Order: sequence, then C-alpha cells, then structure tokens
Amino acid sequence: MKLVRILYYAFLLDIMLMIRVQAYIDPSVTTYAIQALAGVLIGLSAFLNIYWHRIVRRLNIGTASYKEHESDELYFNDPVTGIKNDLHYPELNENLKTGIWSDILAAVCIPAALVYLLIVYGPSEIYASNHNEFWFDFPIMIKAAVPLFFLFCVLLTVILLIVWKYNRRAFRILCAAVFCATVILYVHGVFMSGHVPPMDGTTPVWNEYSADMIISLLVTVLVIAVTAVMLHLLNDAGQILMTVISFLIAAALGIMNIIMVFTTNIMDQKLHYIISEEHYSELSPEKNFIIFLLDAVDSRAVQQQMAEETELYQEAFTDFMFYPDTSGTYSFTQEAVPFIMNGKWFENQENFHDFQKNAMQESPLFQRLEREEWLIDYYDHDLMYLTDYDTIGRYRNAYRYDTGFSSLTGYAEASLRLTLFKYAPYYLKPLIHFEPGEFLSLRKLPEGMVANDFDHGNVRFHEQMSNTGFTLSDDFSPVFKFYHLDGAHTPFDYNEDFSVIEPGKGSYRTDVTVSMKTAAEFVQELRKTDVYDDTAVIIMADHGYGFENTGLTERANPLLMVKGFHERHEFRISQAPISFTDLQDLYTSLMGGNKEDEQFVWKEGDRRQRRFLGYHYNKEYEMTEFILEGNASHQEDYKPTGNIYTRP
Repeated sequence: MKLVRILYYAFLLDIMLMIRVQAYIDPSVTTYAIQALAGVLIGLSAFLNIYWHRIVRRLNIGTASYKEHESDELYFNDPVTGIKNDLHYPELNENLKTGIWSDILAAVCIPAALVYLLIVYGPSEIYASNHNEFWFDFPIMIKAAVPLFFLFCVLLTVILLIVWKYNRRAFRILCAAVFCATVILYVHGVFMSGHVPPMDGTTPVWNEYSADMIISLLVTVLVIAVTAVMLHLLNDAGQILMTVISFLIAAALGIMNIIMVFTTNIMDQKLHYIISEEHYSELSPEKNFIIFLLDAVDSRAVQQQMAEETELYQEAFTDFMFYPDTSGTYSFTQEAVPFIMNGKWFENQENFHDFQKNAMQESPLFQRLEREEWLIDYYDHDLMYLTDYDTIGRYRNAYRYDTGFSSLTGYAEASLRLTLFKYAPYYLKPLIHFEPGEFLSLRKLPEGMVANDFDHGNVRFHEQMSNTGFTLSDDFSPVFKFYHLDGAHTPFDYNEDFSVIEPGKGSYRTDVTVSMKTAAEFVQELRKTDVYDDTAVIIMADHGYGFENTGLTERANPLLMVKGFHERHEFRISQAPISFTDLQDLYTSLMGGNKEDEQFVWKEGDRRQRRFLGYHYNKEYEMTEFILEGNASHQEDYKPTGNIYTRP
C-alpha cells in the first residue's frame, strides 16, 4: 500500500505540473525538462517521507532514542511472566510477500521506462519538431510503435524474471543497469541535446564535440556511481527507489506525449501517395516547358567553375542565358519550393501545412497549365509539397494509396538509431549512423504501379539519359515537367564520374560539378530530339549553399539559367538583378514566347531592392528579413531590416 501511495501521488502531482508548455518542441525542451524534473523530485519526496525511518536505520544514523523506539520488530509482553516474546512468523511472511511483489514491480516498471523512452517518446518528440521531413504521419508511426513497445517490454520483463528466479542478486544488478541506461538517455535527450549535430546529411566533425563528450562521460559515471551507492546502502529500499524513479520518468514522458497532441501540429494528417517515374523521359511532340531544379547549387560556385572551364560551359549551354546576380527568397527547400510555384511569402503568419497546401492549390503556374490543358509531370522527392488530394489529379505520375511501413523490423531499427543519435551519450554518437532518407525505403508501395518510385539522385537521371534519352509521346498535348534532383545537396557522396561514394567523403565542389554535368547531359539529350526548339527550359536551384560560411544570407544566391521557345544564340551571361519574386512573370513570359532580354523586366545596370528571409537549419520558426541593395553574390550587400518573423 505504501508503494501504491507513492505512485498515486507522484503521478497526480506530475499531471498538475504539466499544465503549461510552448507549442513547438525546440524552444520548449527546457519547459518540459523542468516540469519532468519537478515531477521526479515530488515523487522522491513522497518516497523519502514514507521510507525515511528505514533509510535512517539502514545508514545507522539518528539519535539513540529514535533507534530505541523506532523499530519494525513486533513483540508483546506476557501479562503473567512479564517476558517479552518476539512475533517472528507474521514479519517473515509479510516481508517475503512484499519482497516478491517489489521485485515483480521492478521487473515491469524499470524496463518499461527505457522502452517507452526509446520506442515511443523519443521518436514522437523528434517527429513533432521535424514532421515535414517524414513521409508518414503520427498515427502511422504510433501504430507501429505501440506493438513494438509491448513486445520489448514483455521481452525485457521476462528476461529479468528468469534471472530473478535463479539469482536475485544478479536480478538487482541487471535492474540497476537498465535503470542507469534509462536515466543516462533521459538526461542526455532532455537536458543535453542542444548541441546535437543536425541530421542534414553532412558528416559531423566529432573533434569539435570533445567538451560534450567529457561532460557526457562524467554524467554517465555519476549516474552509475549514485545508483551503485544507493543500491548498496539502501538495499531493498534502493530497488524500490529505482522503480519509483522509472515510473515517474515514464509518466512524465507519457504526459508530454499527450501534451504534444494538443499543443503542436503533430496530428496533422499527411497525404499518402507515391511519385513514380512514369512518363519520366517522355516529351510532347507539340510543346514542352521544363523546370530542371538542382538542389542547393550556388551561383557563386557555378561562376567559379565557369571561370575555369569557360569553353565547356559555352558549348554545353548554348542558347541559354545565365543570371549570376539572382537572389533567392528562403534559406531552405521547405519554404523555397512553394514560393517558386506560387510567389507568395510565408512569414510564420499561419500553420505552414495550411500555407503550403494553399500555395500549391493556388499556384498561378499550375492554374494556367490546367486551363490550357497541359499535361503535368511532377518529379519531386520532397513529398510534403503535394498537400491536397483534390490537386493530386493534376500530376500524371502521382498515385494515391493507403500506406504503412513495409517492415516493422525495418522501422524499429531505423527509429531506434534515429532516437539514439539524439539521446545517447556524446561519446557513443559517432557509432550511430542514420541517413535522413532511410524511412523512404520502408514505404509500402501500392499494387499496380506502372513505373518505379521516383529516385531523385543525380546518378539515376544520368542512367536514364544514358540508356534511353528522351522519347516522344503519341499524345500531342503540351507537357510541363518539374524535375527536382539531389543537385549539390548533402551528403556529398558523388565522384565526378557519377560513381557513388561513402556519404560525406566527397565535397560540395565535386557535387556542383556533377550537378552541372547532369544539367549539360539533360540539355544534350534534349537537343537530340525534334522538339528542342519547341521546349522552354529553366535550369535553377531552390537556394544557394553556405560553402563560405557567411551567415544567414549564405544560401541567398541560387543558380538560374533560362532558354525560351525557339531561342538560338551563343551562351550568354546577363548581370540583370533578378529575384525569385520575378519567377511568376518569367513563367508567363516564356509561355508567351518571349526570348532573351524580353524574359525579365529588369535589365543590366538597373538598381533595385530585393528581399530575402534567412534562418538556420530546422529553425524556420525564426526568420530574419534582409534587403539586398547590391549584387546577390556579395554577402556584404545584404542588410538586416530588423524584422524577425516568429511563430505566434
């Protein structure tokens, strides 16, 4: 009954403390941590209040009168003889019964806390702050996590009980080991995760985390030492204390999961569809409009290579106009692509899911293509942009389907490595490898797909061009194609001959070279067709790249090359001050048949102000506004306005 009282009051007070949290995971980690810590401290206070006299006696401290009068021994004085007789039998039976139930409770609660942290809470917390990075939604994840939680709980509990049956001392040591693992992971994930390197495909420079590793090692030693001392001095009470703390940690994390559901957009339902390679290299014999987007290719990097290989660029991109003074609008793909399609600014004024849904639905480009009955092929590995079932019918290569994970084991492995990358001690993180795209391979694909699932790699496109090139369709309807390839995005895993190497072993410069070779091959194959002149092409990037590490505006200068219908001339470079805010007018101009200098209102020598919203990776909830008053390639020409757009 005493243990039940501890658990009841600790759980109740933990709930009372979990009233106020902030809506976004990243800024509210400290709030969660303080509340969770408070819940643990209250639970410990309840425990110490109930078991204090036993702890004092175990440590052999306290006054003589206390030792004399406070005892668990049961006895009575014979009224006739006056002899004190001990009552041994009720104490022995009761202690034995209590010890058994205490061990069983420990075998259940202690591993349950560890499993809940790794299988349920950790993935949920990471998902809540990065939900746009995953193809699945929260219900799908929980549907996979719940059976895994019970499976691992039962497995660990059975193992502990088997050990308990044969050796109680070994059982207690094993419980202590599981408890230490839980506390160490909990402390690192909740209190020490602020310096965890981002999972953006780059290889962390672990030498820069030496201080974190030392602190992490000290925390590990301290947790193990305190647990060992506690178990040695308190004996059974120490084991009960581990059980209580484990329960409190699991309860706090469970309540935080519930809070996430009501205070974040974690429950937003995603579309479930596949982008296939159907019609991948198929062109209309009548008219074609192609946007060929190479992710993260910076205009400055292209200019550097162009200066070294001028003749190669002049030959490969004959008929194209290169605009090196192009300013993008956003630092990262998530916000950049909807802007490319719609031209509307996102300033954290609303839920981004709702914004991008409306941006894609109301895209002036797509609306015009539909009115004029163009066929639309949309090849984009970032599935988050197609955000409404009503508009999926626009795209010939999109399949709607009821999805799930193709392998529960595969999900468990990937999810566990992802969680451990954040929650494990820093000295273990270098041993944990996780690629951001791993979950894509775990999608359960729909039956009857006509083509393969779209592969966004540069190598795949190179293989397609090498094997078949472009073919002409029997359908004379005009065709619009949007290709979004890896480009120079991390991880840097290409050699210049298109061979794939270990992620992180390449370089940004090499990936830019591969990207431009891919673009050149694309143009070369297009020239081989009979519809080259009947095809308008935009070769561009969604944003630049911070290879010079120049701050919030380091990604503001993306690649932009343009060729209109029936446009023939040598490769040219225009220093016109272009912005992505001009793209909607460019689409209209190209579809209207304009060429060269007619494509943009802005000409060389013009001066204008251009706007850019910069932010750090995964920190899009805080966007800083800059005004560009000079050249887009010159970082010093970007001036902060003082406006910072944060989520309400």
